[in-house]
Amino acid sequence: MIKPQFHEIKLLKKQKLPLEIMIMIINKALKEKNYDMALEIAYKAAPYCHPKLNEVKVEMKQIKLVEDMSEEELKAFIGKITLK
Repeated sequence: MIKPQFHEIKLLKKQKLPLEIMIMIINKALKEKNYDMALEIAYKAAPYCHPKLNEVKVEMKQIKLVEDMSEEELKAFIGKITLK
């Protein structure tokens, strides 16, 4: 029973990953000077090589010096400190 499982693992190691196949096709296309094909496959392989960046919402608040704060801002600031 152990031999068939070991045999299956060996077969899996011989198989190429999709990215490896795409890179082989790109290299072959470049050797044959088929730049359109190389570019098309490179475009399809790019997500596997480079993660896509997503938008991130960032909120920024400008911090003022105590000297520059109004009385209202100082009260709000002191209230935030005492709440923590």
